[in-house]
Amino acid sequence: MRFVDKARSSEGLRAELAALSDTASLAPLVQLAVQHGFSFSEADLRAAFTADWSMRAVLLARRGGDGGDGGGPDAAT
Repeated sequence: MRFVDKARSSEGLRAELAALSDTASLAPLVQLAVQHGFSFSEADLRAAFTADWSMRAVLLARRGGDGGDGGGPDAAT
């Protein structure tokens, strides 16, 4: 997602995002993105999060473990 790339490279945008950290809704995040020239909905953002975390899970599984945090497939049940 281009907005995430910009957030990683822009100290100012990261500061604005940090100010939103106590917000439970995605609406302020979407509005901030619009202010920076991006256009996506809350549903688009949720879909991007889902895809991102799904890919992380695949990569973690390929590495054969839980990444050391104890929460992966190798953790004792």
